[in-house]
Amino acid sequence: MITQKLNKLLTTIKTKGLRKAITKIIQKFEFSYRYYFIYTYDLNSSSPALAINEAINTNQSNYSIAWWDESDFLTKRIKYLEKRSDMTDNYIDKWLPLGHKSVVASCLAEHDIVGDMWLAFEDFPFPGKSIALKNWALKKQYGYAFMAYVQPSHRGQKILPCLMNEQLKLVKDNNKKGLMALIMPKSKSSHKSFTSMGFKRVGKLHVLRLFSNNKTWIAV
Repeated sequence: MITQKLNKLLTTIKTKGLRKAITKIIQKFEFSYRYYFIYTYDLNSSSPALAINEAINTNQSNYSIAWWDESDFLTKRIKYLEKRSDMTDNYIDKWLPLGHKSVVASCLAEHDIVGDMWLAFEDFPFPGKSIALKNWALKKQYGYAFMAYVQPSHRGQKILPCLMNEQLKLVKDNNKKGLMALIMPKSKSSHKSFTSMGFKRVGKLHVLRLFSNNKTWIAV
């Protein structure tokens, strides 16, 4: 059996080249690897993020910032999904019963949704369903900020800090010690934004997928 597989691999290399052979192996073994940077915000530290009431005051005549509950998603879901191509009904139907919440920014002049950010206190929807990161986050008593988004035409208006400020308030009200987020390496704007709001990069989440199984580990 092993000899047959080796011969098959050699044939693929000869006929299609080494790159094609490697691609075929990766597909067959369902192999992938990715990592995310872990950012945290400690509520006990001094923070630009808690001092951004100024941003809210600046925008209060132009934007509204509000937490949505199930009734909001019931009446405004279609409009919400139109603004977020990365979201689906399945995500919303899965996250709301778990207690996850979304804080939403709306433009008053345009009567339009311009951004939002989700928050979880447990049952975290981490990449790869990472148990290691879940245990770490629970031990640290962190909330998890995820799926942050602001429409390109409204960026630069301090909407993200406004959304983050609301999350930090709710984290504090729930007696948590801080907030965490995961950022992909290529998302330079997100790294810059979270750093400017007082978050610190503290480690990495690694996600390895092989034979439809996820292996995750953290370095913090």
